[in-house]
Amino acid sequence: MDNDTKILSEAIDQFDDVGDGCIYVKDVGKTLRNCGLYPSEESIKKQLISYENTPDARVNVNDLLPMYNELKKDPINNEDPAKSLDPILNLLDPEGTGSFKISELRLMLETYGEQLTSSEMDTILLSLPVTDDGFLSKEIFIKEICFDTY
Repeated sequence: MDNDTKILSEAIDQFDDVGDGCIYVKDVGKTLRNCGLYPSEESIKKQLISYENTPDARVNVNDLLPMYNELKKDPINNEDPAKSLDPILNLLDPEGTGSFKISELRLMLETYGEQLTSSEMDTILLSLPVTDDGFLSKEIFIKEICFDTY
């Protein structure tokens, strides 16, 4: 078994709740992120186009290995999102205080990147530790977003 297959197999084992060496298509993104890749939801959807009408399908290491290898080639998928977020969040914190207003973050998330529904936005933002005056620590935000969801 080559190293990529081993990495992918170990990640699949973490999300295999049936015990058949497979994961649900909906868990592919989490599994790939567990392997150290950081593909966008759009990249994942593009790779899983053949499963579009079967979201409850289960895939194994042989199904995912070509996708894993393809995503691994693109440097954008190998970039740690925590490092990418820091300069972006600095735009919300021009004084360099280490925190920013949650309302400004909401506006940025609604305006740029992958579009989130109001429900998805609330799920993300309501789980964050915001101060009474509406501020959020940049460091805590990065940890919550990049590490709790992967």
